[in-house]
Amino acid sequence: MMIKEALRLWEEKTGKKAAESAEVKLNGMFPSIEKMDSALNQLVCCQSEVVADTLEELWISYNNIERMKGINALRKLAVLYMSNNFVKDWSEFTKLNELPNLVDLVFVGNPLEERYAAEGTWREEAIKRLPSIKRLDGAPVIMH
Repeated sequence: MMIKEALRLWEEKTGKKAAESAEVKLNGMFPSIEKMDSALNQLVCCQSEVVADTLEELWISYNNIERMKGINALRKLAVLYMSNNFVKDWSEFTKLNELPNLVDLVFVGNPLEERYAAEGTWREEAIKRLPSIKRLDGAPVIMH
């Protein structure tokens, strides 16, 4: 299930509007939340979110993200689309190694990717640092 559907079910169950609530507990949803989508943007008053235990996909492109702090909590994350953010160094990028299930990453448009893509070494350098990745920026990773 995606966040949008989970929020709709939560609103039906509680009779409250998610956008106006200080706390929206989505743990224990059935089926579990597996895909994060832009519906989280509507939680402007929310002070906490609980999805780290089940989240398998996270789509966070165009969010001005510079740092990967806390990414290690998403233990089941397999797909991460975070293009066009502001990650600029390898020390942040390699935090993705803390995600044991990550196999699909879209990182295009981050300063780090742009710098190494201009040199023609982006894929090689990224794959070297994320050896378990199977898809990078929409293209399969083929090991030689």
